[in-house]
Amino acid sequence: MQMKWKRAGRYWPMYIMLLPGFFYLVINNYIPMAGIVVAFKQYNVRDGIYRSPSVGLKNFAFLFKTNDAWLITRNTILYNLAFIALDVVLAVAVAIILNEIVSKKAKQAYQTVILIPFLISMVVVSYLVFSS
Repeated sequence: MQMKWKRAGRYWPMYIMLLPGFFYLVINNYIPMAGIVVAFKQYNVRDGIYRSPSVGLKNFAFLFKTNDAWLITRNTILYNLAFIALDVVLAVAVAIILNEIVSKKAKQAYQTVILIPFLISMVVVSYLVFSS
């Protein structure tokens, strides 16, 4: 047992490097799952999520009794498939185009222009767009 802790202690910088990814995962993937509770409540703004009365599966029964349930499900699936396919095609096209650029400076400039929106906060980008 002592050997395991000693060996794990050698890698403490790696564990520290894991922390930002771990916090990102918890904040973006696990904390929002608390909102699933809303699906099983008769939500009332005045009472809040957790004090609203519980209705069990009645919300789902109501959803699937409507005529639009199939339409909503179909549209969601089709939108997701279309956007996934479009994203893959555009990513491959950009990669091929960037691969064909011979000039190293031009390639770096294009890569910078393409990646800047992903590296800058969307709040900053929206301020820049609306300030023009």
